[in-house]
Amino acid sequence: MKERIHEYCHRLHLPVMAERWSAMAEYAATHNIPYSEFLFRLLEAEIVEKQERSIQTLIKLSKLPYRKTIDTFDFNALPSVDERRIRELLTLSFILIRREDSHFDEAKRSKWEMNRLNYILLKIG
Repeated sequence: MKERIHEYCHRLHLPVMAERWSAMAEYAATHNIPYSEFLFRLLEAEIVEKQERSIQTLIKLSKLPYRKTIDTFDFNALPSVDERRIRELLTLSFILIRREDSHFDEAKRSKWEMNRLNYILLKIG
């Protein structure tokens, strides 16, 4: 029976389920986990893995040179960019400060935060 389940999982293109179902079934049986939760966790593992593979494939197909982060940004190449200010903005503390201002209602506050974030992104990029 185990071999057939493993085979069917592969035929259905469910490699994560093929790999993990037996161990997860044993765990569910010993810990009295309901069948529906066992099945949910098994399907969830498959979906998470497929999404991760899809993201990695799309990144490869995009032919981007490599993943860039603020830590790899060369601030010396652009002396007009204030590194300390950029790092402070990355903390988003300006949003927290603005939220403490009780003169803005929630809609205006959200619009202000989005405009400010767009402005920062335009200035950086």
